[in-house]
This record gives sequence, C-alpha cells and structure tokens, in this order.
Amino acid sequence: MVKYSSKLKAEVVGEYLQGGTSMQSLSEKHNLPKRQVSFWIQKYRLSGVDSLKRKKLNEAFQLNLKLM
Repeated sequence: MVKYSSKLKAEVVGEYLQGGTSMQSLSEKHNLPKRQVSFWIQKYRLSGVDSLKRKKLNEAFQLNLKLM
C-alpha cells in the first residue's frame, strides 16, 4: 500500500479547491490515481484538514502481553 504525506494531500486538495483544476489534471500532474484525489477531497469536505493527516496505528504492547 502506498502512503502519501499529509503535505502532498493538502497541496492537491488546496489546488482543487482554488478552482480551475480538475481532478483528472491533478492526478496526472502528481502521478496519482484519480480515485485517490477524489477520496482526499471528499474526506476534506466531510472532516476538514485533520482528516488528511496520517494516523499512527502501531501501538506499543505491554511487555507481559508479548511474553504470553
């Protein structure tokens, strides 16, 4: 799975929201799938800029759980 930086996501969404640039041209310009660009824009509209940030999913487990 490819992971994109929050900076790239914000840049692409910002370009789209400024107007005059289609999702297709943004996907070609940044070498991204059009579906990915569409997904970022939708997430931004629903939840704001925080939705574009990567979330850490790897939680540290307690030592005693590792030994079981």
